Amino acid sequence: MNLTIVTQNINGENIPTANARDLHAFLEVGKVFGAWIKDRIEQYGFTEGLDYVVFSETGKNSSGGRPAKEYHISLDMAKELSMVERTSKGKEARQYFIEMERRAKEAAAKPQMIDLDDPDQLVPLLANYAQRTKIAEAQVSALTPKAQAYDRLDASEGNLSVRPASKVLGYPEKKLTKWMEVNGWAFRQSGKGSLQAYSQRRKDGFLDHKLRHFQDPRTGEDKVDATLVITPKGLARLEKVLPLEGATA
Repeated sequence: MNLTIVTQNINGENIPTANARDLHAFLEVGKVFGAWIKDRIEQYGFTEGLDYVVFSETGKNSSGGRPAKEYHISLDMAKELSMVERTSKGKEARQYFIEMERRAKEAAAKPQMIDLDDPDQLVPLLANYAQRTKIAEAQVSALTPKAQAYDRLDASEGNLSVRPASKVLGYPEKKLTKWMEVNGWAFRQSGKGSLQAYSQRRKDGFLDHKLRHFQDPRTGEDKVDATLVITPKGLARLEKVLPLEGATA
């Protein structure tokens, strides 16, 4: 597999992205690309400018109609799109994007030589440091829950599925599930099936999916089962907002 990874500016940050049309072709999806990508964006709550950017490519529509739209998607979005296809191609694509993400992180972690006598290099570095410090301070302030929440988080030891999380929070499981669906945290495809996290809540660090790879005993096909889990950060947030029933988090 060799899908081209290019850097795009999404939400003010330069990140590696994949071309959704190329991914669609590799996955061998039966639905036409335009309908497929729009359905997936709507179903899983992806947001333009956060998860993907759109370009109009001139000269690609041989029928002479409107220019074709090209979607450049983040690797997180690409992994999720691959996973939900539940095919061997989807599994292969997801592993590919995980590897590309690992390489990107390794490249970013390599130390860069900076000439401290060169203002052109030093000034942007100091400005970036100051900005990151402000952001970090704001995040710490916004995410500081009351002492009771910290005590419960210390006992949680990581991500929790909905049932144990409801016990930690002291909130009925069914009521917690309903609250997350009403307030844009999670959804069920076509109103049924297992609970799934919206992409934005995963980006917020509140929710995640615990993946279980298994083989269908009847068909022998490789399949993936995704279970929604609530992170310690998500528990802290819920501790603050759950008493305000019906409010938007």
